[in-house]
Amino acid sequence: MINAEEWNWGLKTARLYVGLGAPFTVGMWFLIAETKGHAQLAFPYHCRHPAELDELFERKIKPFRFHKTTTVTQRMVQMNGEERA
Repeated sequence: MINAEEWNWGLKTARLYVGLGAPFTVGMWFLIAETKGHAQLAFPYHCRHPAELDELFERKIKPFRFHKTTTVTQRMVQMNGEERA
């Protein structure tokens, strides 16, 4: 595409890739699950435990609503924390 002897698009090639990439990036923002979650579990980087992600997908929660949803694991950790206090 950039080759002067062939298509000779030059910088117009960037328009093609930006035009294709931008909508996909916006779409993936809403489709890919957010794994950043509650740091209540001793799991590295303060992200959701894989069991929590499994539960959210099984309950068919939309990925962009993961941060608002409380899982059974989170409720159990909260109950254990209240019992210790």
